[in-house]
Amino acid sequence: MAHIISWMQNNQPDALIRSQKRQQAIRFNVDYITDNQCDLTIELRLSERIKPTQKQEKTEFNLLTERMILQEPLEKYGY
Repeated sequence: MAHIISWMQNNQPDALIRSQKRQQAIRFNVDYITDNQCDLTIELRLSERIKPTQKQEKTEFNLLTERMILQEPLEKYGY
């Protein structure tokens, strides 16, 4: 979670400045499966298109340029 907050502070600082926006900027939901397992959903309200990629045990967020978006179907990004 600290990695996500740090990324938001560096790349989307306006989303964290005002308390109303901050409450909507990062949301998460936890569904407990067992005592030591859960499904975690993290929702970020972003003003830019990014592509999360899983590299080993770390998630990286890369900014998508307009050229990259136009080369791939929009359905790939949830549109």
